[in-house]
Amino acid sequence: MAAPFYSLGASEQEQARLYRQRELYGDTAGIKFSSTDVVCEIGSGVGANLWIAKQVARGRYVGIDVKSKQNEAAAKQACTMGLKNTEFRTAGGDNTGLADGCVDATFCRCVLIHQPDPIPLIAEMCRITKPGGRIIISEPHDASYHCGPDKTHLMKCFRARTHYAYGDGRGSPEVALNLYPLLIRQGLRDLRVTPHVITAHGREPERCRAFLQNWLGIIATVADSLLEMGAVSQRDLDLAAAEAEDITAETFLYQTMWIAEAIK
Repeated sequence: MAAPFYSLGASEQEQARLYRQRELYGDTAGIKFSSTDVVCEIGSGVGANLWIAKQVARGRYVGIDVKSKQNEAAAKQACTMGLKNTEFRTAGGDNTGLADGCVDATFCRCVLIHQPDPIPLIAEMCRITKPGGRIIISEPHDASYHCGPDKTHLMKCFRARTHYAYGDGRGSPEVALNLYPLLIRQGLRDLRVTPHVITAHGREPERCRAFLQNWLGIIATVADSLLEMGAVSQRDLDLAAAEAEDITAETFLYQTMWIAEAIK
């Protein structure tokens, strides 16, 4: 299995952006767990989804991430939040080291898109989930992301970042649209896949600006590489930053997440 190419970071600035991004996107708002559940999050990162640990106050939250720095940041955040029911393991999402059927639910968000082959990770989620347990996945479809009408340099930089992060076999940019067949092949039942559509417009300038600034943050993690490759110029990046600040009545943003939930 090819190693995933992870284009995000673990700096304090990036951690803060990832926390804000989850709140902005709102795709986890309708996901609920029982207070006694044991939930494993694959690709738990810096702890942006520690809301799960709060929900399972009488259960347990296990975060799995391949990056030890991410786990360190998540553990620090859990301590800040006063959480006593968390555990963080440094392991690959396709080989967690957990026992068969040991958790009530598995969850991953914005993770499969980073996998050259998402099937082993999905299979591992199913393996460690007990019969009757839940598998929940939320993934972005970056090709749907659009802002305009006068954000040409921002769009150019975002598209360049998407290709750099996921193109040429480095990830699975269309995985959000393929969640149904990928999960149905695992023999899961009661499978539901639904879109979470996000829009922002110039009538809500601060909300719109927050999304566009988040796009800049996503681009910033690989900006040096994009410049070195010649995929964008410094002028492109400078104009993209200016466009993200210039919110007019016509400014419009659209992006889609796809959320899958099934029973093992």
